[in-house]
Amino acid sequence: MLLGLSLLIMSYQAKAGPINPFSFISYPLNSINDVVDRSVKAVKAPFIKIKVAVSENNEIKNEVAELRLKLQEFEEIDKENKRLKEMLGLSDIQPDFVTVASLMNKGADHWFRTMILNKGQGDGVEKDMIAIIPGGLAGKIIRVWPSYSEMLMITDSSYSVSVRLQDSRVEGVLTGTGSDYCLLNYISNDEEIKAGDILVSSGLDRFTPKGIPVGMVRHVRNTAPELFQYIEVAPFVDTARLEEVMVIKR
Repeated sequence: MLLGLSLLIMSYQAKAGPINPFSFISYPLNSINDVVDRSVKAVKAPFIKIKVAVSENNEIKNEVAELRLKLQEFEEIDKENKRLKEMLGLSDIQPDFVTVASLMNKGADHWFRTMILNKGQGDGVEKDMIAIIPGGLAGKIIRVWPSYSEMLMITDSSYSVSVRLQDSRVEGVLTGTGSDYCLLNYISNDEEIKAGDILVSSGLDRFTPKGIPVGMVRHVRNTAPELFQYIEVAPFVDTARLEEVMVIKR
């Protein structure tokens, strides 16, 4: 009987192929696997879109940051060009013009009241030349090298310049204090000086041309019985914001 059953099975396999006892469940399993696969893809799709959106958003942020940086650079260049044009416009009416120099950094002397300029002997700069801005006197050159120089600012405690009051023509000597203001010295208590009076260079020292605006009186105190008044002057140059100067010779 077993032999007959075996022969029957072998005959069936020869015609229909090998017998798979689990073939009846393969279709439902494949169907379930297909459903699971589609479900996983459906669940993952929103997260993939979010990931792509986040990546695109970061790229946009980086592009915006780069554009803002370029805009700031363009604005800075535009401001610098305007300042230089103003300087060059001043050179047209300044016969003693030598060069326009930019400030590189602060010097190490005089409590940081000196500035290093990017122009030197090769540009015609010499010791004791004067540095000005469109607003007025900035300082003078105290050291020179082939390609750069050092400028002593008007507010330095060792700086002095002969000046006169623009209206009354009273003469005095302006000196720096190491702070943001200067002192007007040797003005008699008999002279009438008031806040708001304008000072210009008198040209009586060895270095500074005549008529350069220097500053404005901001405070006056009569010191009688002493001989001279105490007079504070606010210079026209803002040394904290200074970026370029024009170098002139006497």
